[in-house]
Amino acid sequence: GFMAPLQLNPFMYKGNVMFCKEKDDWMAFSSKRNGKGIVTANSMEEFYDEPNAKVMFRVPEDKMNEYLEYSLKQCEGKTYTAFRTQPTLIEFEDRRANKGFGLLKVCELLDIKPENVMAFGDTSNDNEMLKEAGYAVCMCNGTDDTKALADEITEIDHNHDGFADYVNKRILQPNGWMQ
Repeated sequence: GFMAPLQLNPFMYKGNVMFCKEKDDWMAFSSKRNGKGIVTANSMEEFYDEPNAKVMFRVPEDKMNEYLEYSLKQCEGKTYTAFRTQPTLIEFEDRRANKGFGLLKVCELLDIKPENVMAFGDTSNDNEMLKEAGYAVCMCNGTDDTKALADEITEIDHNHDGFADYVNKRILQPNGWMQ
């Protein structure tokens, strides 16, 4: 594929395992992080033999911007897109399978208007959802592109219960904006 020149190891989730080209230190890191086992493909043909919601690549943090720019150029005019979801992770997914589409479907099923929904996000894969929601909140340690879409940014990051802090202060407390 077009990512081959970067010599990265693609992986995807298949059931309860991470399916990858080869076991390496990045896969061990991801496996430990998400508690999923690792299965290697016998070939790239086997790797891509079934449709999958997304394909991911771990990249060196100091190369993220360069590799993301390269990835986005490869997506121009295609049905898929790329985005950074962690300092070392680029994900590719179908443009039509995003959290914004999911939010609209849930709203439809529950007969709720999207403008009556508050959504929280912290990185690029949340952007479409934040665009669809009536009120968008980004975690303070979110990516710049996601912060740019937010109506408000939390005071505390997601690693330190920023969501809970925000809901408690801004929604549940007597002086919160929803009161």
